[in-house]
Amino acid sequence: REVPAGCASLDKEECAGIIMEHLIQLKKLVILSYFRQPSITQKILTQEMDRMGIQYIYTERPVPIIKKAGSWENYLKSRGNKFRYEYKTALKMAGKSGKIELVTLNDFDIEATLADIRKIALKNWKGKTGVAIVIEKGGESFYRELFKHWLPKKYTRLSFLKLNDEIIAYLIGFMMDGNYYAFDISFDEKYKKMMPGVIIFTKVIEELFHQGFSVFDFNYNAGYISRWTDETAQVADLMVFPKGFRGSVLELGNRIKKTYQQNKKERKND
Repeated sequence: REVPAGCASLDKEECAGIIMEHLIQLKKLVILSYFRQPSITQKILTQEMDRMGIQYIYTERPVPIIKKAGSWENYLKSRGNKFRYEYKTALKMAGKSGKIELVTLNDFDIEATLADIRKIALKNWKGKTGVAIVIEKGGESFYRELFKHWLPKKYTRLSFLKLNDEIIAYLIGFMMDGNYYAFDISFDEKYKKMMPGVIIFTKVIEELFHQGFSVFDFNYNAGYISRWTDETAQVADLMVFPKGFRGSVLELGNRIKKTYQQNKKERKND
């Protein structure tokens, strides 16, 4: 948290130097993630790491996105009969159980909201296996600090899906410069048959079409996301290693792993 404050009045090159000095002092492996390509910031950071002799691994990957073009109705038509039927069926199933509604907030009581998020996460397989962000060690503190700093800036966009006023799903996203970034989703598996994940994603997308956005970014790639979009954008991640012998060993191990995975993928495609 000290790094952004130290960078507030500096240009990007000077800020990059401060960040690198901070990473050296940490003496830990750090991942700097999600640089939308092409990224001036990522280029400046890698140049600074090269100058300072800091080892890193650069990785690019595709992420699904929706670029706003036209109306919600036109978008819905573009997704085909199968998707429209699936969404209509999900809404119909949910409607049989009562009133279904989307509630989106960009200002809220942090502690009460964390309790609501944690409650839903524990009713999902991610929470039960301990991989939900809010359940992971340090996850709740992460969200608490994030909300504390980003709520005043109106970056946070938290959506709840409610059935008869009961929260059955949530989607945490962030809105910056007209772009929406989906970050964390979970739902109560008791309602799995009515597809709450499909409903909340689709309702949030519809809401954004009406309110205005440039790009809806799903943040990660998964097969089920293809129901909403076929378009992708490239993002890059930087895995930054601590200086010294330990960092060199970690860098070598990760580079070998990356090469093995790439060769395995190429053999699979042959």
